[in-house]
Amino acid sequence: MNLRARLKPWVEVKTLIRPNYLEKISDVQGNSSLLCVHGLNQNPSCLRPLLRDIEPFGYEAYLLHLPGHRDLYSSYEPLLPHFFSTALLDASAHLLERYGKPPLFVGYSFGGLLGVLNADQILFSKMILLAPALRLRFYAHLLRPTLPFVKKIKSVSLHDSRLEQKYRFYQNGVPSEIYKSFFCFYSQLHKKDKSYLRKTKGLVFSHPNDELVSFSSLNSWVRNYTDWSRLTLNNSQAEFCAYNHLCFDKQTLGERSYNKLISDIYEFICD
Repeated sequence: MNLRARLKPWVEVKTLIRPNYLEKISDVQGNSSLLCVHGLNQNPSCLRPLLRDIEPFGYEAYLLHLPGHRDLYSSYEPLLPHFFSTALLDASAHLLERYGKPPLFVGYSFGGLLGVLNADQILFSKMILLAPALRLRFYAHLLRPTLPFVKKIKSVSLHDSRLEQKYRFYQNGVPSEIYKSFFCFYSQLHKKDKSYLRKTKGLVFSHPNDELVSFSSLNSWVRNYTDWSRLTLNNSQAEFCAYNHLCFDKQTLGERSYNKLISDIYEFICD
């Protein structure tokens, strides 16, 4: 059952009102929408420049702030897996009703995983994935057994308070419930019949030295389950390149590589 059918009959009432966690990036006018989902412990606002550079291609861009990553976050906000999926489905339903067609999807890391897992219900017009967390390096899995015994997980330091503030939502530890939801989705996608992914056009960007996502395993996964295109990120000229999973703006890619990223996205959208 597609998303529109799943949401009837209450879709007219609920989805015409934009959810307060779905941020519209600017006031440009377009006939199509772009829905972006950020990564785990990523400050959603750091993706705004990327979305503003994609908007001129004919899209009104929206940024989904996931549970636990919102300015009004409190310890009482639900962080169970279905709340993450519901946020994505509700945001997609709103854009589907508003524009009359599915949005273009842009997902970074955890956001990419969430979008791919739910693409059978939403059927995005196209998908752009940046370092999507679809195949992890082996040592990333070692975190999972510890989650029942800890309340927070400290992220790898960026060694600069300004960078921490710009790119991280949490500086003093991420609630373990968010990681539990992440691994829940990761397992679900591993077990799921992924034949629906061949119905969607996708473009995947990844870095060979990504510390979290396995470059070779990701490429094999994409070849086995999709017809998507794959491109390599190059941050060798970046101002900040100490952490290769962080590659999506001029500071973490360098101006030349960032301009190529935008050009590659434009060609993919226009194809």
